[in-house]
Amino acid sequence: MIDHLTIRVRDFDDSRNFYAAALKPLGYEVLREFDIPGYGKICGLGVEGKPELWLAKASAEHPTPLGQHLALRARSRAEVNAFYAAALAARARDDGAP
Repeated sequence: MIDHLTIRVRDFDDSRNFYAAALKPLGYEVLREFDIPGYGKICGLGVEGKPELWLAKASAEHPTPLGQHLALRARSRAEVNAFYAAALAARARDDGAP
């Protein structure tokens, strides 16, 4: 079982806003935010008080990964559809409907 995962992003603020909006239908919210000197901004999103998905600004030492696939569990088909609609509204690119 995975406890948490960090995704490196090019534009931290835009990514934070996107993931917060897209994952809201799944119950995710931004639970922790830090601006660490020498490291930069990070935030943790999760449900029920537990950050599971972390976003951090990419750097030369920690570049943005390409070609990654991330799947999150939904409790119902309605939640899947709400997530899909929220992600598109937050400017996601459609890679195929659920």
